Amino acid sequence: MSERRRAEGVLLATTAIWGTTFVGVKEALAVWPPFSLMAFRFGLAALAFLPVLLRPGAVDGKTVRRGAILGVLVYLGFSLQTLGLGRTSEARSAFFTALSTILVPLLGWSLLKRTPVAGTLAAILFGTGGIVCLFGVPLEDGVRDGDLLTVACAIVFAFQILILGEFLRESPVLALTGVELATTAVLSIASAGIEAQPVPALSGGNIALLVYLALAATAATLWGQVYGQRHTTANRAAFIFALEPVFAVFFAWLVRSRVPGSLEWVGGAFVVVAAIVADRPLPHRLRRGLSGEAVG
Repeated sequence: MSERRRAEGVLLATTAIWGTTFVGVKEALAVWPPFSLMAFRFGLAALAFLPVLLRPGAVDGKTVRRGAILGVLVYLGFSLQTLGLGRTSEARSAFFTALSTILVPLLGWSLLKRTPVAGTLAAILFGTGGIVCLFGVPLEDGVRDGDLLTVACAIVFAFQILILGEFLRESPVLALTGVELATTAVLSIASAGIEAQPVPALSGGNIALLVYLALAATAATLWGQVYGQRHTTANRAAFIFALEPVFAVFFAWLVRSRVPGSLEWVGGAFVVVAAIVADRPLPHRLRRGLSGEAVG
């Protein structure tokens, strides 16, 4: 198996685990304040990387700066997602989060001057249709606020995916992940310190869920994302991440018997299709024309 195929397999496993977190976080938010939950989740995840960070010579100044930038983005993205998930359903949160995969090629086009692919334009149309369908569903009070927070989360995650792809060209995987997690943990702990809601007492079920969210769904998956993106392109990684809502809907149905409504199915399907086609190539002649080459 080639290194790229192995890396993309890791990204697929990472995406499947992320799909479970929508149910897990929704369950935890029933008793935990949002930032206290993030503080525990990312604090424990960062501790798992402490041996890497303390190893002499493992972390240089460039890795610290890059990891800190990524950590701020992860903190912002997960904050928005967690706050949004407290107000909307698991499936809707997953569908809106998947918009990040559509935004990656758009940001690469606008910020890094990368030639767009034909699927980027199709993805805009499908993604817009998906958003219209999802927002067209009659909602209870507060749910739309959760949706908007999750859309903002998708924008932040798109930047994180794109920037991570640039940073990985030179930075070591484990050290970069460790600094990223440590930064997110520090910011989450600081935010938890100003929350008014008290932290609940730990029980066996709570501890098991929190440990899973911290180690499997955070430490392991962020390492998986960093490792996977090192050996494939940001657009191909975004394509794999498009499957996250598929896993999320499946686990929401399996654990909580939650099934989206008909219009939500249509909107979610449009978003997933948009994410899948976002990496399809342009015809050669049009690609040359967009890149400024002579066509004829």
